[in-house]
Amino acid sequence: MKVVSFITLSCLLLTCSLFAERRAADLSEGPIIKVLLAKDANSVLLEAKGAYRVVRKDTGSFLGFGLSGKRFVCHALEEGLRWGEEFPDVYQITVLPQGPEATMSVDGIQYKGAISIYQAKEGRISVVNEVPIEDYLKSTLSLFYKTPLPKEAMAALVIAARTDAYAKVSQNRPWDVEVKKAGYYGVGVTQQKNKVKESIDWTRHMVVRSTKSGKLISGVTIPPGAAEELAERGSDARKIISSVVPDAKLTLPSEVRFR
Repeated sequence: MKVVSFITLSCLLLTCSLFAERRAADLSEGPIIKVLLAKDANSVLLEAKGAYRVVRKDTGSFLGFGLSGKRFVCHALEEGLRWGEEFPDVYQITVLPQGPEATMSVDGIQYKGAISIYQAKEGRISVVNEVPIEDYLKSTLSLFYKTPLPKEAMAALVIAARTDAYAKVSQNRPWDVEVKKAGYYGVGVTQQKNKVKESIDWTRHMVVRSTKSGKLISGVTIPPGAAEELAERGSDARKIISSVVPDAKLTLPSEVRFR
């Protein structure tokens, strides 16, 4: 009996440690964007690859954990959700990967960040990926730019795209963007030879704001060809963006007035 209690306590301490590490990592990765992966689906195949933790989405209450992954169909019941086990009277859950190498998979597509499941009407569910904006950009931009651009040109395009993503984030909605409209395909498409990933890391968290109001300037449209031409003439990312929006300054999110 003492051995069982010791093992249980050890597992709880380990998962708490992993969760603390994950929380610290989340803070360093910056804000998240919520991507709707599936709406009003009958079910999805949900897999945690690596250690994970399950909490109630609405309260944050602890529901369970695992150290070696879990793979089951997730669906709604009359009185709660089921993912390998039943969660009675729980209609919203979030599965959080624990540790830097842990990821989530929905219907075979691999994602970084947490996965939230919402029970909808008529026994259906909606699925949302809560992913750091930096990882979101690596997925959405990797397939958009087929060939490498000059470093400053790509940096300008990345910063403009990041600013748009920040502008879409809301605390009051279950999701910010829809997967198809965003062109978001998870982590499997990020290893492209177009320097997008490097540009995102190089400009980490940098956004465009107004020098007058201090607010985000979203919707900045820079034709890649024009950005490339300006970069070849010696313009840096700030000058490239300023060629389209004169009232522009590059800054970190902490210096931006969002409202």
